[in-house]
Order: sequence, then structure tokens, then C-alpha cells
Amino acid sequence: MIGWFARFRDAQPHSLLLAAYLFLTLVPAMIVISSYVNSDPRVVATHLVTRLNLTGATANLVRDVLGGASVKKLTAALIAVVSVVVFGLGIGRTLQTVYARVWRIPEPEVSITENVRYFAWLGGLVVGGALFVIELSLLKEADNWIEWVSAPLWIAGIVAFFTWTPVFLLHRRITWRDALPGALAIAVGLVGIRLLSSVVFTNWLNWYAEYYGGIGIAIALFFWLGLTTSVFIAGAAVAPAYAVRRQARAVHNGPR
Repeated sequence: MIGWFARFRDAQPHSLLLAAYLFLTLVPAMIVISSYVNSDPRVVATHLVTRLNLTGATANLVRDVLGGASVKKLTAALIAVVSVVVFGLGIGRTLQTVYARVWRIPEPEVSITENVRYFAWLGGLVVGGALFVIELSLLKEADNWIEWVSAPLWIAGIVAFFTWTPVFLLHRRITWRDALPGALAIAVGLVGIRLLSSVVFTNWLNWYAEYYGGIGIAIALFFWLGLTTSVFIAGAAVAPAYAVRRQARAVHNGPR
């Protein structure tokens, strides 16, 4: 437990930086993708409003803020592309730093090859976000049980993606087996965040919308991303702590 907390503490200061990069890249990209793949460009906002049981002024603000790209799709798409190009590298670089710190191994030097690696990882993230938006479009008229049936597939995909992520970003200096416990912990944490959002995030949106209007929705979303990235880093720190414990147990139970 102490080993896990020490590793988490070393990497946790990067949580807000990671949240900022996600806010500036993934959120605009998903809004633009939604505006192109849906006849109703506000499907993401509508899904959020429905799942969080938002009503009144807060619901209208969420629809306006997250559905605004439907008015000028081309302009919104260009802004999203610029955001990905300018800030997208930062996500991979920050994640690489986080994993290097929790595993306590040297960070690779930044180079053109590393930048390509960051963009490759970002491409996987954007594809996942696009699949989520497409699923919302296909299931918007379907019963809720279909969403629950698809949930295990998403959890399996999250586990696979975040098992591959540290192996890929750290140049295979850790194995898939080493990375798996962290990915499982991250998946559990994200599921917990999703369940918690129906209570806590709803209140946050209502509070910020009441006092700050539309900008309040953006502030609440950013801080919720910050909480999510903190949970992510906590989960990532599980893997090296468990690996050390497993190695110590293997030495203790080894040949005598």
C-alpha cells in the first residue's frame, strides 16, 4: 500500500496537465465527430442530459455548449484538427512521463520518432472516442438494456487499450503481464467514476451552470476530467506496486 501511494504521489501532479490536454483535444474532436455522424448533432449532449437527469436551464446549457458545432461544421472541424495537432502530442508525452514515474524508469528522450509514437497512441484514443459517438448514434432510439449489454465489451476494450499503452509508450521495457493489473485497476476506476457521475457530476453541473452559465459547464467538465485523470494515475500506479510484490513473493517462495 505504501509503495503504491508513493508511486501515485510521484505522478499525480500531472493529472491536471493531462486533463487540460484531453479537454483541448478529445472533447472538441468528439463534438465534431458527433456533428458529422448524427442526423441529430446534439446526440452526445442529449445522452449526457438523459443519463445525468439534467433539467431546466442546466440541460439547455449543456445542449448549447456541447452541440454548438452543428452550426458551422467546417469551422469546428478545422479548430478540432488544429487542437489535435497542437495539443495532441502533449497527451502521449504526459502519459509517458506518468508511466515512467510510476515504474521508476528513465523517460525516453523526445525525438521525431517519439512524436510519431505519441500521435499513434492519440489515433487509437480518437478512434475509441469516435466508436463511442457512433454507438450513441445507433442506440439513441434503442432500449437501455442494449447499452448495458455492450458495457462488458467497452470494459474489455479499455483493459486491452490501457494494457497496451504503457508497453507501447515505454518501448516494451515492461511486459503485457506487468501492465495488466494497472489496466484492470483503471477500468474499475473508470466504471466507478461513471457510476458516481450520476450523483456528483450532476450537482457540479447544476452549481457551475447556476453561477457561471455556459462557461460553468466547461469548468465543471474540466474538473471532472481532472478527477478522472487522478483516478487513472492511481490505477496506473497499481501495476508496478503489484509487480514488486509479486517479485518479492517469488523470491521468498523460490528454491531453498
